[in-house]
Amino acid sequence: KNKCLPQNTLSLCRLMMEVNREAPDFSAIENLLKTDLTLSYKIMRYVRNLLFKSHGITETDNFSLKEMLMYLGCNAIRRFVTVAALANIGVAGVSEWYHLSMVRGKFCELIARQTELALLPCNAFMCGLFSLLDIILEVPMDDLIKQISVPHAVSAALCEHKGDLHNVLALSLCYEQFNWEGASEICHTLNISEFSVIEAMQAATKWADEISFG
Repeated sequence: KNKCLPQNTLSLCRLMMEVNREAPDFSAIENLLKTDLTLSYKIMRYVRNLLFKSHGITETDNFSLKEMLMYLGCNAIRRFVTVAALANIGVAGVSEWYHLSMVRGKFCELIARQTELALLPCNAFMCGLFSLLDIILEVPMDDLIKQISVPHAVSAALCEHKGDLHNVLALSLCYEQFNWEGASEICHTLNISEFSVIEAMQAATKWADEISFG
């Protein structure tokens, strides 16, 4: 029997998908945030502090959640929401997987940008980011993906272990496991240099460190 995810967990997964699209829909993000009062409160408090520190603005009571999101901008929203959502959906004892999820997500995005394949960087990021959700949520990946409706390329990579996105994700796993021979083979398949992959992993790790630990 399939294990159903709680509604708040489904909403958080959909929220992470929405903020990491090429062109996020602020109205859709606002509607998803409204299903999680704790996360909405954190974002509003964060923006109020930011407005005060950067512009000395204290009167923010009339700002809607959507206006606050638009003020933050896409990059800041991606950072804040991804970290907060991952922290909110996990079960006890799996916090060590959050950082690795973000490293994988950013690494896959950077590699997708380097290939000559028709890979959307946002799908690559999603593929890496969600690659450990089955461990974090203790739900089989097939059941999980059916419930959050990810793009087909992401589903094929995570559930069927097929497609170019799977190769990109597999490259990340090779580096994690120090499987240099496997990494070299995938680099050849994707037609990218091994040195550029090392740079991508370093950049992804630095990015994950910065948004995880400030």
